[in-house]
Amino acid sequence: MHHQRSCQPTDDNVGTKERHALYELDAGPSVLDSQNTALITSNGQPKLSIAESRMWHRHRGHLGEAAIKSIVKGYVDDGRICEVCIQAKLKRKIICVPVQCTTTPFELVHSDLCGPFAVRSSGSAQYFIVYIDDYSRHAEITVLPDKRAETCTAAFQWFQAKVNCWGYDIRRFRSDNGSGEYNNKMFRNILTVQGIAFEPCPPHTQHKNGIRKRMIGVLTQKARAMMLDS
Repeated sequence: MHHQRSCQPTDDNVGTKERHALYELDAGPSVLDSQNTALITSNGQPKLSIAESRMWHRHRGHLGEAAIKSIVKGYVDDGRICEVCIQAKLKRKIICVPVQCTTTPFELVHSDLCGPFAVRSSGSAQYFIVYIDDYSRHAEITVLPDKRAETCTAAFQWFQAKVNCWGYDIRRFRSDNGSGEYNNKMFRNILTVQGIAFEPCPPHTQHKNGIRKRMIGVLTQKARAMMLDS
């Protein structure tokens, strides 16, 4: 059993010996019992100092207070906030605001591009673009050889013509701010001429358009399952 650190957060390295730049731990019960016993005084009171407790916290990868108290006898919590824990474990707070659901099919369309894939299809397609109706969650997929503005704009025009044949009009278009496929002069002009409002998500806010991300996850999982099954 090898560890890159000793079992004790001190320089004594009790029960260990260095070998080839690693600490070899003698995991026999006598050594472990003596180490655990050494953490408690004869009257059962904590023996570890605040400095030693902090060292245990650091040597256990900044383990949480409740967890480290369960494995280190005599651990003392001085009540101070560990700034390293805050910096290392900080998570971005996602603000979820309820939005009003659409009441008409294709009133709002979500879209995203997926790729490139390492293996091209038989038609040399390396990407696919998906359009999702917010009202019914109906999805249309088109495979693309590239993600140039001309290619993506032609795919949208094909999708819009299909929706118009069904008797509906697209009023709002929501996507990320990809300059190649969406946020370009050609595609923006098409939306302006058709009277479609463009609703790009702010940068680095994937949760703002979770519908398209979940749909792409479902599609890629199904494709992967069919490829493995074949």
